[in-house]
Amino acid sequence: MAPDLFTSVLVVITFMSVAVVASLALKKIRFPYTIGLMIIGLIVGWLFWNFQEFASYRGLELSPELILYLILPTLIFEASMNIDARLLFKNLGPIVVLSVFGLLVSAV
Repeated sequence: MAPDLFTSVLVVITFMSVAVVASLALKKIRFPYTIGLMIIGLIVGWLFWNFQEFASYRGLELSPELILYLILPTLIFEASMNIDARLLFKNLGPIVVLSVFGLLVSAV
């Protein structure tokens, strides 16, 4: 039985909440965020596959709509809040050249 959209959204929101709490905790103990999230993800994955309480969530799949409408806007918002504007404008030339070239390659 495939989980419904509500369950998928609830799981994604739960994982995002875990990421927020992990971000605050990892910042406090001065541990790299990406490595901490990787460790937490491995632990959660191990729990899902080794305990029957989480068996109903094993069939969850990320749909393109879930990524496009829930995860991507959150990532873009987070990136826009943490961007260094001076560094962006300092490197604007290479950014524009590479993005235009990348867009053309993707279009072809």
